[in-house]
Amino acid sequence: MPEPSTFQLLDIESDFALEFQFFPEQITTRGRTNWEPQETTIGTKPLFYKNADPLVISLTDVHIDYTDSNASAAPDIDLMRYQMTELEEGGPPPALLAIWGERRIRCVLTDLTIDEMMFTGEGEPTRLRCSLELMELQPDGEATDVEVEDEI
Repeated sequence: MPEPSTFQLLDIESDFALEFQFFPEQITTRGRTNWEPQETTIGTKPLFYKNADPLVISLTDVHIDYTDSNASAAPDIDLMRYQMTELEEGGPPPALLAIWGERRIRCVLTDLTIDEMMFTGEGEPTRLRCSLELMELQPDGEATDVEVEDEI
């Protein structure tokens, strides 16, 4: 059986790239659509599709490990945390491309948990165990503000 591919996060606008050395044991995706019941005078209320929430991708227990070289993983921590900051005041964080296997999903990093394990003699972490939550971004070119006129 072939080894699984790597899991990578690439910043679409910059040279940020993070490749986890060990493929996650589990990747969970969660999607949701919104249906609204319509008012009727008799019978069962029909459901009408309204829209879909973005896909949420959760990764638990992914690792970055520099124990063999005794190098610090602190720069990786800083880079991951930067990916959660807004680029412009009130704007979204950097757009990322999550890549694994044949999948390519534009997303933002919305949740990050880092366990620092194994340290250098100076107290720098050499191994990280991370949990990430990513939220799918709307494809480029699609409208984000839609004005709906009330029907009379």
